[in-house]
Amino acid sequence: MRAIIQAFVAVSFLAIFGMVNGQDDVTTGAYGVLWHTLGSSADSQPFVELTGLAYLEPGILFTVDRDLGVLKFDAFTGALVETIPNAFISKPSDVAVDAVGRLYVSDLDCSCIFILNPDSTWQADTISGFGEAAPMHIAVSSGGVLYATDVAVDGAVIIKTFASDAQMSTEFNTDLSSQPHLLFNDSNVLLVLDDDGRVFALSDEGLRFAYAVADMPVSVNAVAVDGNNNLFLATQSRGLVIYDTNGAVIGRAGRIAAGFPIAGEVVSPRGVAVSADGTVYLADSDGTFGAVTAFVRASGRTTGTALDMDVAVMGFLNDESPSQDWHFDATRGQRVTISAIANNEDEQLDVALRIITPVGEEEAFNDDHRGSDLVDQFDARLPDHIFAFDGEYTIRVELIAGEGTYSLGITQPRPFQLAAGNVTLLNGEISDIFPTQQWVFQGRAGQVFTITMQAQNDDLDTIIRLLDPQNNVIAENDDAFDPELGFNSQLVQVTLPTDGAYTIEAARFSGQGAYSLVIVATS
Repeated sequence: MRAIIQAFVAVSFLAIFGMVNGQDDVTTGAYGVLWHTLGSSADSQPFVELTGLAYLEPGILFTVDRDLGVLKFDAFTGALVETIPNAFISKPSDVAVDAVGRLYVSDLDCSCIFILNPDSTWQADTISGFGEAAPMHIAVSSGGVLYATDVAVDGAVIIKTFASDAQMSTEFNTDLSSQPHLLFNDSNVLLVLDDDGRVFALSDEGLRFAYAVADMPVSVNAVAVDGNNNLFLATQSRGLVIYDTNGAVIGRAGRIAAGFPIAGEVVSPRGVAVSADGTVYLADSDGTFGAVTAFVRASGRTTGTALDMDVAVMGFLNDESPSQDWHFDATRGQRVTISAIANNEDEQLDVALRIITPVGEEEAFNDDHRGSDLVDQFDARLPDHIFAFDGEYTIRVELIAGEGTYSLGITQPRPFQLAAGNVTLLNGEISDIFPTQQWVFQGRAGQVFTITMQAQNDDLDTIIRLLDPQNNVIAENDDAFDPELGFNSQLVQVTLPTDGAYTIEAARFSGQGAYSLVIVATS
C-alpha cells in the first residue's frame, strides 16, 4: 500500500531527527522530515526502481522509474501527481530539469537522452551519439544548457553541452578515469565530482580543481548543492552526507535502515535535490520499495514544528537528540489529548511528554501513561488536558531511555448534531497514535439512545463509552450482547440523566482501523 505520511493536513509532515550515529563529527543542526511517500511491490503500480531526482520551482519533483516512466511529485505534500510512461526507457541513469520545466532523462541502453516537454509529452527525437554506457550523468544550467558525460571511442571521458534545441555546441576533454557527477552551484558554475572526491569547476579553459571532500564515500549515487554551495551526496552505504565548500563533513540526514524505511530512514538513496529554501529531497529504492522524502533543517523553522489537530507527526530521539519541541496554537479552556508513542517496540524507546505554556512554565508532564489505550507501557499520554492560556504552547517529547522513532499526535473532542430523523451516522478511525476518538453532542434528560460502534475491518476490536457532562462514564461496552455484532460494541437503551454535553468515546480493545457509529434516538 502506498503511503503518504504528512502533517498540516496536506501541507507538511515534520519529524525532527538528530544526526545519525556514525563516524562523522557533525556540528550542524538536525534535519527533520517534512513528508515521506512510500511505495512497494504490493502496489498496483509500484515505483520501486527509482533513479535520479530533479526539483523545479515552485514545487515539483521529478524522478524516473525503469518500468513506470517519469514520476511527478508535489514537493509541498509528497503526493504523486502524475505518472508519464515511456516504453523506451530501460536503463535510466540520471534526470535533470531546466527552468521552463523541460525534463531530460539519460539512458544507458540507448546511449541517449529522452526529452519530456513541460506539457508532459515526449519529444519524438532523442539526443544521441553517446558512447557505450553513457551518458551516466547530466545537468542543466539556469540558462537551459544541457551538460552530459560521455566516453569516447578511445576511452577518454568527455563532457558535452547541448543548447535548448538539443544540438551539441561544445565538448570538454577531461583527464578523469570515469564519468563524473555533474551539478550547478548557486552561481550557475558547473561542478564536477569524480570518484576520488575531487570537486572541479568547469570553465572555458577546462576543469579547475576546487576542493576535495573528506573521507569520500565508496559509492555515490547522486549529488546536489544548496544555496550556500554545500555539497549533498546520496551514498549507498552512509545515507545522505553533507559537505561544506572546504570538503569538511558538516552533517547527515536520515537514519540508515535495512529496508522499507519509515519516515526519516534511508536504505539506498538514488537521487537528491535541494530547493531554494533549503529543503532536501531524497529518492530511495532497492527494487522492493520506493520512497521520496523531504527533509528540512529544524532550526529556525518555527512553522515547521507546528502540530495540527488529528494529524500524526514523527520524530527521532537518541542521546545526541534527547528532546524535541513542537508547537501548538492553543485557546484557553481548550480540551485536548496528547500522545507520544514508540514506533518500533524492538527499539525499546521510552518517551515522556511535557507541556510548556506560552510564558515558558510547565503546565503538565507524563512519563509512563496510565490505562490501556496505548500499546506500550513506556508511551506517554496526557488525556483530557485543558489549556490554561491562549497562545503558542510548546509540546516537548523527551527521551527517558533507548533510542528510536516516535509518533506524536494531538486530538480533541469532535462536536456533532443529532440528525432530525433520529438516526445519526458518524465515521472515524482508530490508530496506535489516536487510540480513542471523542464525539460530543447536546443531550436532554430522559432521552434514550442505542449506540453501535462497528469496525470496518477484522483487525479492530472496538470499545464504546458514554460520558456525562462531568466526564464520568455512565455506560461502557466491549463486545455487544447481540451475537451478530461479533466483537463490535453496542450501548442499548441508555437514558440520559441530565441536560448537557455528552461524549461518545470510540476506543479499542485491540487493533486499529476505520469504524462507524450509529446513534439511534428511541425516545
